Amino acid sequence: MGFNETNTSQKIRISLSKKAMLTIEDDMTAFEVPKLTTFINQVISNFWDISESSIDNYLNNKELELKEKLSASSIDSYSIEQVIQILLKDEKKRLINKTASYDNGSTVNKQYNINNNNYIFLTEECMEDKYYATAAKYLRCLIEEYCWLPFIKRERIYKRSSYTTVENACKNHNVLKVKALIDGTQKLLYVYPYMIMPDPLATQEYLVCYVKNENSATRKHIASFSMARLQLQGSALKQTFRLTKDDIIAIEKKLADSSPAYLLGTNERVVVKLTERGQKSYKTKLYSRPAKEPESSGDTYVFYCSPLQAYNYFFPFGKEAKIIEPTSLRERFKNSYNDGAAKYRS
Repeated sequence: MGFNETNTSQKIRISLSKKAMLTIEDDMTAFEVPKLTTFINQVISNFWDISESSIDNYLNNKELELKEKLSASSIDSYSIEQVIQILLKDEKKRLINKTASYDNGSTVNKQYNINNNNYIFLTEECMEDKYYATAAKYLRCLIEEYCWLPFIKRERIYKRSSYTTVENACKNHNVLKVKALIDGTQKLLYVYPYMIMPDPLATQEYLVCYVKNENSATRKHIASFSMARLQLQGSALKQTFRLTKDDIIAIEKKLADSSPAYLLGTNERVVVKLTERGQKSYKTKLYSRPAKEPESSGDTYVFYCSPLQAYNYFFPFGKEAKIIEPTSLRERFKNSYNDGAAKYRS
């Protein structure tokens, strides 16, 4: 049981594809993880039990799942077992072919320090030595599989503990305590969670909620936090709450007008003049796109959204978009473009 060749220094040399290393670098930035070894150990801990690269574990779970589904049928037990074994044989072949595909292309070879929990798992509990000659080969497939997933799924894996805490708080109506950077200052907030939901293109997930500043007499207000960067301060508090019917109506109304990425802050009237090319870009660039208002006319588009959303969306348009109002947003665009252009004048 386990990979008995794993050395006692708890160091394993793993070869990963260049694509995987680039994905890891991006995720370390997104999840604010400073050390590569910390990142690798977290992926191993959070992913091994749900990964298809854990072939033995996956097939065992699949067998239990199939038995549960077929037990309610009128098929006799012998036939059920025969069907399950045929299906598992096909699954096993698929998984072996999938893990073999990770051996293609050039790799980056590094040595990683495996933490105590993962070391015990690999040497005493892991049953994947049936399918892999070494722990290094198993871990390579595990990490490669993680890196080939879309970000929204990697986010759920790496932040698995946070997701569990938040989902339980949503279900049980528990208050959370979160640290957030607001106007350049770190603040502690009491969070009244509503739900976790993806942005319109399902690229990231956000905790949609109400928040209230710690030690503040002000009322709670609607907000959202990127799950990738959520800084939970411990587990959920024992304090419970109930959102009123009006609270839910208000948050659903704001969600109808805004992406969950831009719930914090007050929406403003934003007027943008678009060139013909800019109008075509608006029709095709869907990520974080603010909804056009009926009062828009011709090449002049009107939006009711947060200035941050308008800035993030229209800034890449360059000369194809001109901010008319508000003045503060117009000035931000002008200053940003001037600062960028100044780097090319010297």
